Amino acid sequence: MIRKILNQNADDGYFVNDIPFNIQAFADDVILISSNVDSLKAMINTVKEFCSATGMSLAPQKCQWLNYSLRNRRRCVTNETIDINNVEIKAIDISGFITYLDAPISILKSTKMKQIEDMALYSTKRLKIGLSHDTESNDLFYLFDNNQNHSISSNNAESNVNTNTELNYQIINNIRDDIDSDININIDNASTLPTYNQHPDDQNFKEHNITYKEILKTISFILRKRHYNNLSSLPFKGHSFIDTHNSPCSNFFIGNHRTPFQDYLTKFAIKARTNSLPTKEVLNKRLHNNNNNNNDSKCLHCGQNLNDSLMHRLNKCTANNNGITLRQDNIAHVIANCIKDTLGPLDAPPIHENCNVSIANYPDLPDRSKHLKPDIWYSKLINNVLHVWIVEVTCPYAMLTDTATGRISTLHVRRLKKVQKYTPLVEDIELSWNAKVSLAIIVVSSLGVIPKDTFNEIKNITRTKKRALITAKRCAHVAIAGSWRIFTGHNVPFLNELTYSKCRNTNESESQLTLNLDTVLDDLETNSISRNIGSPIVSFSNDPTDHISESYDIEINSQD
Repeated sequence: MIRKILNQNADDGYFVNDIPFNIQAFADDVILISSNVDSLKAMINTVKEFCSATGMSLAPQKCQWLNYSLRNRRRCVTNETIDINNVEIKAIDISGFITYLDAPISILKSTKMKQIEDMALYSTKRLKIGLSHDTESNDLFYLFDNNQNHSISSNNAESNVNTNTELNYQIINNIRDDIDSDININIDNASTLPTYNQHPDDQNFKEHNITYKEILKTISFILRKRHYNNLSSLPFKGHSFIDTHNSPCSNFFIGNHRTPFQDYLTKFAIKARTNSLPTKEVLNKRLHNNNNNNNDSKCLHCGQNLNDSLMHRLNKCTANNNGITLRQDNIAHVIANCIKDTLGPLDAPPIHENCNVSIANYPDLPDRSKHLKPDIWYSKLINNVLHVWIVEVTCPYAMLTDTATGRISTLHVRRLKKVQKYTPLVEDIELSWNAKVSLAIIVVSSLGVIPKDTFNEIKNITRTKKRALITAKRCAHVAIAGSWRIFTGHNVPFLNELTYSKCRNTNESESQLTLNLDTVLDDLETNSISRNIGSPIVSFSNDPTDHISESYDIEINSQD
């Protein structure tokens, strides 16, 4: 029957890479696979012909079938039925499953995983292992399988101990010795040391001194680290992951369903960090099979004849200067409001944003520094000593850049440039006003990456780690939202003074802040977004029309 269906109904199966799959059989249990209902019925007719020729008959009461079709990224079940021996068989529900050789076949992955977990739980309940020690015969038994109650005798255990605790401990040690001798674990340990010594610089052979309670945690850490190293080594897809390492503030919205972060911003952040957004650089790379034509990848918006990459679009394109400036100003607003919340309404001095540093009744600063305009500065007299705080905000694109000392992160390079730029201002204030000056450089990447140095600066401003975490997450949120606005071309005032004025109370949580942002941005989630990136016009929509593909599974039990 298998050979007949493979030959006669080859075109009725489900094709994967031009390879048809239409039947699977074990003994008298058969599964038919098809891409549509008509093809499935044709294969059922072939099975009927085979059964009539061999004197067998189908058992429709044991037959089940399921089907689904993909429409708009959703799996839908049709209302069609199949007739076998004048018995009408309906398709199972979308949350149902078919059991074939004790393995579940279902439409939804969640249903399949639930059945597998139930099977594992049931198997665990059936298996009971018991340890029994007879002080007279000194025999140790393993008891398992409730139905058969087998017992296996192990090596004798000497009972020259005084307490039950010591006895149990000695029994466990005997079990471990038996296992070690069986799998030659001592030989394996002896061979590990030479291998480790042969690779002193390879992180894959790094030694970890841990206890048995830390084994799972350490293995998970090693696997995550290897995955990160592989990802960050990709020059095109992983170049922005260099600075996300050990930065929980940069990834707080990923994998945490309780974080009130907009879904479309999460999708944008993931696609942007993996460089999968449809810029001309990416589209040209896909269309020409990695044979880039530089003339096809030029940006047509700014007229600078530069490559239309994601970095250029979010940070360098002069056509987006208004959005780039607004994004940086919004990050500065977050820091300014954080300062007001930290100092309190009574002790907070006037916060100056994007203006020259000058104080009444104090001499003017020298020419080299009086024209500098930091993003935030404020001053306060403490014990008759003038204290001045300067906060400078910058929002570069996170990637590696070439320097005289090698390739280093652009976030670190931008920090060094800002320190070099505002060091004369700090020195002039200290000399001219006899004041104490604190300089803080806040570096937040355009894709919401918060480096460790920036988090420490925010922690010094907020004075507590909890408040620093909330502020850093707000900065990441605002940076991603600003980049989304730049890329999609939406001119939406998603962040303003009114929005954050509702969250200046230190008792309010971060979720309240983000929910206020939701009230401004919620109506944009269902809208279709389009932006002309030169050629062609690329549209983004939350409700795309996908190609409809269908697959059907049926289980047939033949009866003699």
